[in-house]
Amino acid sequence: MKIFTYILLFVLCGVACKKASNLRIEEEKLVQVLADVHIAEGAAQNLVQPIKDSILTLYYQQIFDIHKLEEADFKADMIYLSNHSEVSQAIYEQVLNEITKREAAEK
Repeated sequence: MKIFTYILLFVLCGVACKKASNLRIEEEKLVQVLADVHIAEGAAQNLVQPIKDSILTLYYQQIFDIHKLEEADFKADMIYLSNHSEVSQAIYEQVLNEITKREAAEK
């Protein structure tokens, strides 16, 4: 559930525009990870507690495994983005574009 809090902070803080530079995860990779995270959150949206928490924990671990990430690096970047709204907006725009691209590819 802590990861969800970091993502929520990330989403709420996106308001300006600037390139990322102090992120632990490469920007392009972070965009892919965040797209996967938002898709996972959407997939779990209608589940009930405590099943939802268990499923999300598995989803996040799979995302970290697929992208070969450490959870600590992801959390650190979520904190960084929550404190740097100009960076978070630029990345989040790319995340939305990535999700849109994936949706179009499935049609």
